[in-house]
Amino acid sequence: MSMSGSTGIKVKIGLSNLTALFLLSACSSTNISKVTPSPQPWAIPLPLSEWLQTRDDAKLPSGPFAVSLNDSLAFSEAGSLSFRPSTDGVYYGSERQAKQNVNLPAPSGELRGLAFEGSSKNLFIATADRVYVLPQRDSQIGGQNRSAGQLAELGGGGTGFDDVPAAQADLSGISRLTLSPEGHVLLASSCRVLILATRDDSFFGRRMTAGHVYTLAGNGCGTPVNGAAARETALGYLRDLVSDRRGNLLFSDQNGYWMVPQLAGNYFGQSFQVGRLYQLSAASALQTTAPAPASRLAVSSEGHLILAHSSGLYLYAARNGRLFNLQLEAGTLYPLVVSASANWSASSEARLTFNGTDRLVIRRGNHVFINEVLPDRTLPGVTPSPSPSSSPSSR
Repeated sequence: MSMSGSTGIKVKIGLSNLTALFLLSACSSTNISKVTPSPQPWAIPLPLSEWLQTRDDAKLPSGPFAVSLNDSLAFSEAGSLSFRPSTDGVYYGSERQAKQNVNLPAPSGELRGLAFEGSSKNLFIATADRVYVLPQRDSQIGGQNRSAGQLAELGGGGTGFDDVPAAQADLSGISRLTLSPEGHVLLASSCRVLILATRDDSFFGRRMTAGHVYTLAGNGCGTPVNGAAARETALGYLRDLVSDRRGNLLFSDQNGYWMVPQLAGNYFGQSFQVGRLYQLSAASALQTTAPAPASRLAVSSEGHLILAHSSGLYLYAARNGRLFNLQLEAGTLYPLVVSASANWSASSEARLTFNGTDRLVIRRGNHVFINEVLPDRTLPGVTPSPSPSSSPSSR
């Protein structure tokens, strides 16, 4: 069927075929299938290999994790914070050996978000209502000097939402922490997207003071108004939040998938203006499928979106371009059928991110997977017939 958002842009998605596609994929080899009005079955490999197993407990829920630019890992384990450096070196004030899990200082309570800051390796941490930083080296963060390896609270515990010192900000209900390209802390906090400025700067045209919290989207809980100024409309309870390299915000709630542009332009087959809230039409059509969505997100360097929906894993192309060595069409939604070791079920919970070379990293339970590099491919048309391809070797 065709869907038209309030922008008047049509997005094609064959929802009537999704149920059959998922049943087919459950017993198929690893492949990607393109959703079109009348798709023909076809497949190309998207192999995943297991990067590591964090604990010998298959029932461990998927907590937050982060991947640095050099592929070091940080992840939660039963209330603790573990770190796995990719190379020998000094991390957070101590010598660490490559590929050895070590515990790092962590705040008490459930960890809700983790993110490395670019090449600095400063690690930002969120609990349900507080934000912290673990500096890699002595530096000024959030308007104060911080010591390497010393966990420091940045904000939370107050009642304010906009242009308030971080210690006076209400950060309750955090579901995700991520970073802007400039290193500011972005938070999915209940029904708002908040930013904690780590230095004096401008974002979405607003002057920001280091150590202050500002509202970027949402003025409370309710039904979002498509096309409204982002700070002047209600939002549903936020599930996940990411930022692309242009600083555009993308997030999910129970009403669908949304974007607030930092830069005007054409994304996902639609024309967007700065600072307004836009529904991502094709992706939000997944809201009509059963079971109810439980969506996590990851965004590639070029802004292509990966969605971990309760019914499966999807790629949503932001523009004409390439990802996983595949040629993509802007505004098209592609179901990803992953290998059996990381296969989805109706109750699946996953965490997603990309590493520095645009390889997808998935945490499911106590397993962390990474996709292998594909040979160069171009997606065929409506009735493709790609030739068989052998899977690349395991990582």
